[in-house]
Amino acid sequence: MLVEKKPQTMKMISTRADDEMFFALRGLSQMTGTNVSTIIRLAIEVLLVKAREKRPTSWEDLKMIAHEKEGIL
Repeated sequence: MLVEKKPQTMKMISTRADDEMFFALRGLSQMTGTNVSTIIRLAIEVLLVKAREKRPTSWEDLKMIAHEKEGIL
């Protein structure tokens, strides 16, 4: 169950990235003038919003939600 809660304090989440993801994020960061952590937070926010709407019950469901295509802008 996904619960929406207003943040009280900042918490740290770390992740691993393969070379492709690492250099893609760095390139996107340089191209947009945005910090890598901000890009990652945006991507996670988008996934969580979709997951709240679709309510996945398995890893396969979550992967399908993550790969749904939506228009940019």
